Amino acid sequence: MDFELTSRQKKIRLAVREFVEGELVEIGKDCELKGEFPRELIKKAAQLGFIGVFIKKDYGCCWR
Repeated sequence: MDFELTSRQKKIRLAVREFVEGELVEIGKDCELKGEFPRELIKKAAQLGFIGVFIKKDYGCCWR
C-alpha cells in the first residue's frame, strides 16, 4: 500500500503551511488563551478552501 502524498496533496499541505505561518503563528497562543478566533481569518481560510465540505457537482450540490 502506498502512503505517499500525491502531488496535489503536497500542494495543499504547502498552502496550509504558508497560511498558518503567515496568519496564525503570531496570534495562535492568544487565540488559544482567549478561546476566540478572528472571524476574518475564518473567512480567509474558507476562501482558500481549508474549511468546509466539498461535494462534487455530480452529487447535486445545491449552493452553486
